[in-house]
Amino acid sequence: MNNPNLIFVRDLTWEEAFDFWRESEGENSKWAPHARERGFGSWEEWRRTMVAPARPAERHWQLHRVTEPLVAVPTFRGAPFRSWIQNIYGDLGSTPAFADIVRRPEILKHEGVRALAGDFPRRTTIIGIEHSGDVVIIEGMHRSAALALAAAEGQSVETELYLALGSELPGDLAGLGGRRKDGTPA
Repeated sequence: MNNPNLIFVRDLTWEEAFDFWRESEGENSKWAPHARERGFGSWEEWRRTMVAPARPAERHWQLHRVTEPLVAVPTFRGAPFRSWIQNIYGDLGSTPAFADIVRRPEILKHEGVRALAGDFPRRTTIIGIEHSGDVVIIEGMHRSAALALAAAEGQSVETELYLALGSELPGDLAGLGGRRKDGTPA
């Protein structure tokens, strides 16, 4: 990907990229009960199923350092997760830019996003995939929204941000998240 705010660090596997997700959320997070409520036996089973339609194991993965997070992240796009489309995106489409997402009232008043914007991790890794020439975030949606919100409101954020980025694959990204283990909508 040709983005001046992304500096290549090294190649990765999908499993290494998923390890970043496990480290940031994992079984001990507030998301583990969410997984069980949806019929999954573990946080990992839920998260892997959630992004399976994006075919992460088929992609070539690279780790990049994001040199200017407050410039780059607002241009990244949110993934087409069912809950984000229904509860936040509204008329923005299925993969809107974070610069647009943070104008939505649901994000402007979202306590978790606001808290992150004011107290962002000193070092963190988000996960995205290339799609139609853009970076679409599949993990790190709240952190990305927090950075875009900080940028929109003129706040400074000191962080060492990394992006695990999966290569472009043909096809669309429909069907990410939003399902119980039995396949019914969550």
